[in-house]
Amino acid sequence: MLTKLPRELVRRENELVLLYLDGKSAHSDIALPLVHAVRLLPNTQLYCSDRERFGYVVAYTNGTIFAFAAGMTSMALRLPLSEAGPAIDVGAEPASSAGDEWLTFKLFGASGWDGRLEAWCQIAHKHASLLPS
Repeated sequence: MLTKLPRELVRRENELVLLYLDGKSAHSDIALPLVHAVRLLPNTQLYCSDRERFGYVVAYTNGTIFAFAAGMTSMALRLPLSEAGPAIDVGAEPASSAGDEWLTFKLFGASGWDGRLEAWCQIAHKHASLLPS
């Protein structure tokens, strides 16, 4: 069942990432770690574009998307530019198709984000909460 995009997500800060996500799906092996990683963050909401067909999933606060799950291997976070270098140093990769602040985190393979994903989500959440609403 296709779910209507929440009105608060229709804003300039989300335009490029929503264009990138249009028509994409997310494997549950990617969506569930995202849901788990953001579950304790204050004022965080989740949106899934199509629950029956495993649509993409976004996490947002104050109307700004700060994380998404799409595809089969990675989730992405909107990080401040000051955190891009440290994130890349530990295995994240730029996801410039979604916007300049986005980095992908491969959840399988050598990177092994277990135990650290929540910390990166906290950084992305704080960054999104400081952006103008």
